[in-house]
Amino acid sequence: MLEVVNGIRIAGALGIFKVQDFRQGHHERMPYDNSAMRSIYHIREYCVRKLSLLPAPEVFLSHDWLHQIEHYGDLRGLLSRKKFLRAGMASEARVEQDEEHQGQTPPVPL
Repeated sequence: MLEVVNGIRIAGALGIFKVQDFRQGHHERMPYDNSAMRSIYHIREYCVRKLSLLPAPEVFLSHDWLHQIEHYGDLRGLLSRKKFLRAGMASEARVEQDEEHQGQTPPVPL
């Protein structure tokens, strides 16, 4: 997404990074089943690719968490309130240890 407001280019990447959905297109169709309800908001490679072809913006927005941001706060408290986050963090750790993905971060690192 790219908008120009008063001559300022503002771009954004919408969607949460999930390695298993990143290389897929949007296959979800309405009415959404439970699986589609979770995957519809995951960022896709083609969205990142389209952004990379645009001129560099002055402002870039994303609603996804920064890579490893959970380590800059009360991680124990966060996981006690949001238990589902533990599985996502474990999945990201496996990707980082995977030889094919060694050293990679989510697709839109800041």
